[in-house]
Amino acid sequence: MSNSTNSLLAGSVKKHLREVQNKGLFRKAEELQSRDQNTVIIDGRQLLNFSSNDYLGLSVHPQLIETINNCARAFGYGSTASPLVCGKTSVHTNLEKILAERTGRDRALLFASGYQANLGLISALSKLPDMAFFIDRLCHASIIDGVLLSRAKFKRFNHADVADMDRLLRESQDKVKLVLTEAVFSMDGDISPLPQLVSVASDHAAKLVVDDAHGFGIMGNKGAGTLSHFHLGQDSAPLMVGTFGKALGLQGAFVAGEDELIELLVQCARPYIYSTAMSIPLAAGVIESLKIIEDEPERIQRLFERINYFQQLCTDKGIQSMNTNTPIQPIILGDSGAVMRSCEQLKDKGIFVVGIRPPTVPEGTARIRISINSNHQPGELDLLVDALADVLKDKNNV
Repeated sequence: MSNSTNSLLAGSVKKHLREVQNKGLFRKAEELQSRDQNTVIIDGRQLLNFSSNDYLGLSVHPQLIETINNCARAFGYGSTASPLVCGKTSVHTNLEKILAERTGRDRALLFASGYQANLGLISALSKLPDMAFFIDRLCHASIIDGVLLSRAKFKRFNHADVADMDRLLRESQDKVKLVLTEAVFSMDGDISPLPQLVSVASDHAAKLVVDDAHGFGIMGNKGAGTLSHFHLGQDSAPLMVGTFGKALGLQGAFVAGEDELIELLVQCARPYIYSTAMSIPLAAGVIESLKIIEDEPERIQRLFERINYFQQLCTDKGIQSMNTNTPIQPIILGDSGAVMRSCEQLKDKGIFVVGIRPPTVPEGTARIRISINSNHQPGELDLLVDALADVLKDKNNV
């Protein structure tokens, strides 16, 4: 690359970064020096953590850690290849069988992340002739990227708007129609009206594909997910995505569904074909997490008790949360600057929460995103809400 080309590239990059910074949208990862169940240390300060997706507190469960360590000693850690080369072991196969059984699907397939699962699923389905996707407007970036990168035909309906989805399906001339939605929306925390979506989709010979990243592990029978919560089986939603990086306290993801659809992913989903398989101890850890969820149902019960407690505290203090029945409890301030100032002030009060700004959320809906987990104690929630009330009463922040 010539010096002039280097100069043009550097100048363009600097200009773009400067524009992002001027809009107050510059992102920076907080480095954790250490963490335990509910606290993190950042810049030498111990803070109560209300940002983690570890909804059931399983990431630090001694049983889980022991299982992972034992498996690493027996198998090593890395899977050493993609699944279709020599990366798939009996541990992976066992996990896939357990996931299929837990979710009531024919078969399951493992992916390295939820992002890869959605990209792989959509890219494979987009190969079907005369098909189109119909997507909730607030779906996760991985779903949007999936349809854009695969150059699939798609339309977006207004968030959780069954009538708008009905209109788009009615106008469509496509033979294969797939509705893509999250089950629990990652930024708002609301639950998709899945029964109504299924009903309307069936009127137009369409099927649902559901991303249940934030519902799997806490919703439904034994944490089987939001479809299970609504008693919706494989006929209603032939494919679902679940992740291990939220309620299960680990990382990775899966797609579960009809046998032939999963086979399509094996043959056509490039993120599956060309990525190193999930590490073997991690797969063993997921099996253990699923067992703990089944053996310790009080974790899910306690989680929803903590959510209700937090919401009551907010009501008592006059704090407007979105009042969702999930661990995701956003407080929308609207202005990105106000959100980031509030987060810094909360940090000064010993509370770690993260501000969410555009483009992650729509313009004018910047928010403090609070995540509740089952290990949060009532006293810790008291401290959180007291700090919120103190910070939000400052008119400069709202």
